[in-house]
Parts: sequence; structure tokens; C-alpha cells
Amino acid sequence: MGNFADKARRIFSFGGASIAALSANFAAGCVGLLAPLGVAITALGLDWLHLWGVQMPILYGASALSLASLAHSVVRHRRPFPLLLGVASVGALLYPLHEAMDVTVFRMLLNGGAAGLLGAALWSALLLRRLRRAQESCQLGAPT
Repeated sequence: MGNFADKARRIFSFGGASIAALSANFAAGCVGLLAPLGVAITALGLDWLHLWGVQMPILYGASALSLASLAHSVVRHRRPFPLLLGVASVGALLYPLHEAMDVTVFRMLLNGGAAGLLGAALWSALLLRRLRRAQESCQLGAPT
């Protein structure tokens, strides 16, 4: 049961972080890291994906999913640092979308937040893997 739960946490954490990063870059438009993908989506007639009313619910939902998964992982591996990195990254990801600022600062915060959220998901997954291996080695070495 624990193995399935760890895989589900990893999927939700990486999935939420990936969707949040993608959504933030779509909302950023031409200054986002994935601007060529945005042009391709517009060429396919899916330009409604760039609308603020579509991107913000996706972005907030994916960020909440990723943070919830990171918080749930803290219960397992007892290390709060990936969650703290995730919270700071979500803040850095969302702040430039709601404030007017220089394009360079905007891109640094947006892409740094997206990278930090993906990094927090990876860090948490590595901690969960280390915990699972330690538990397996304890079970294998225990006398029966």
C-alpha cells in the first residue's frame, strides 16, 4: 500500500508542478519560456488557452495540487524543506502575474518559481525514495 501511495504522491507533485509551470508560461504570453509553444497553440486555433480566465484557474489549481502533495509528503519523510521551497516557488510564480514589473524581473521570477516548484517535487520524491529504501533494508535485516 505504501508503494502505491508514494507513486501517487510523486505523480500529483510532479503533475501539479508541471501543469503550474506550463500554465504560468502560457499566461505570460510572449515573455514566457515556452513562447514558441504558445505560437503553435495559437496556430492550431486553441488561442482560448491564453485567456486569463482560463489560465488562472488552471495555474492556481495545479499549484494547490502540488503544494498539497508536498505537504502530504512531509508527513511521510518528516523534512519540511521541500514544502518550504514549494511555497516560496509558488509565491515567486504567482507574484509577477499580478504585479506590473520590468520584463527581466518578470521572467526571472516566473521561470525561477517554475523551476523551484519542479525542484521541490524532485527533492520530495528523492526523500520518499530514500525513506522507502531505508524501510525495506530494515525489514530485510530483521530476524523472523
